[in-house]
Amino acid sequence: MSDPYAAVWRAALPYLRARKNDVHVPLSYGYAEELLARHPSADRDVVLLGILLHDVGWAIVDQEAILREGFGPGMMESDVRIAHEKEGARLAREILERLGYPADTVEHVVAIVDGHDTRRHAISPEDELVKDADKLWRFTVTGVCVSSEWFGMTPDVYVEERLVGEVLGQLFTPAAIEIAQRELAATRRLLRLDVLSADIYERIYAAAEPYWATRDNDVHVPEAYALCRTLLRWFPEADEAVVLPAILLHDVGYLEVPEDEQRVGLHDLEVARRHEIAGARIAGEILRGLGYDEERTRRIQEIVDGHDTRPEPLSLEETVVREADRLWRFTENGIRFGTAWRFPSDAETIAFFESKLDEWMLTEPGKRLAREALARSKAALLVAEGVD
Repeated sequence: MSDPYAAVWRAALPYLRARKNDVHVPLSYGYAEELLARHPSADRDVVLLGILLHDVGWAIVDQEAILREGFGPGMMESDVRIAHEKEGARLAREILERLGYPADTVEHVVAIVDGHDTRRHAISPEDELVKDADKLWRFTVTGVCVSSEWFGMTPDVYVEERLVGEVLGQLFTPAAIEIAQRELAATRRLLRLDVLSADIYERIYAAAEPYWATRDNDVHVPEAYALCRTLLRWFPEADEAVVLPAILLHDVGYLEVPEDEQRVGLHDLEVARRHEIAGARIAGEILRGLGYDEERTRRIQEIVDGHDTRPEPLSLEETVVREADRLWRFTENGIRFGTAWRFPSDAETIAFFESKLDEWMLTEPGKRLAREALARSKAALLVAEGVD
């Protein structure tokens, strides 16, 4: 073994069999090396010895207490976690002194180990890198699989609640944040969290909802979302993880269009274009804030940025989004919207929309659903107006 720290690895090995540290520590060691490449002024010995020895104390504490007290609320203040730091500092000192490391290196490593979890602040640049490397393994497939079981969560919930909601914000260095986002994207892809995350669309829905406060979008978007789910039955090859967020976000840009211009936006391409551009930006902010897959985020932004004004859809996913957006016009609420914004009566709205059906709808399933919706709207609205 050519590793200059081979003797330390051998001395630490008996203490790395607890709490999956024979998996965690090698992975975090690799991230420490990557961080050091970005921080060449840091003391390499201190960082690598610190990450190698930081969790050896888990082997000394009560193993049942690890699972009982080491996870969940208050875990950072638990007696067992503090004990593993104290025991780890003691073992680190013993190992490093026995192997002849300089006193200042030993003292620095021991200080890092004694508080690496419970101390919120970093005592040195080297401590920052050790703390970051310690956390980065959690963003890998291995880290998510192990940790989600520890915390009693499904992988998607662990990723969103723990990693995105807490751990990402605890990283000290921009390099670590970049690595975490890279690994998180890979983990989401490999674990298929786009489709195995039952509530991701609920989170996107909740994030988008404040932007629906104008132009009847608080009615239009939820109903178009339901229509989109119906359309996906005819287009199973379309990527649901692109289509559903796109329909939820397609009109968020109208919040940045003055209210007196929104009516004009129904037939003014310049106003419609402004809402598309703003919407694509807002959609990106929302999705990246939720840690959504970057490739799909870009595709969703592309759909939003052109869903009204682009002459032809660029993809099957955009086609489905456009169909759902336009299909809503033929529903009862869509007809009422048209009457309130443009036409003097529901009868005239229906007549105009019916004349545009084959032009607006792009697919045979879309046209079929539009005709069915229009028939229901006629039955409900024209009877109410006394029109035969």
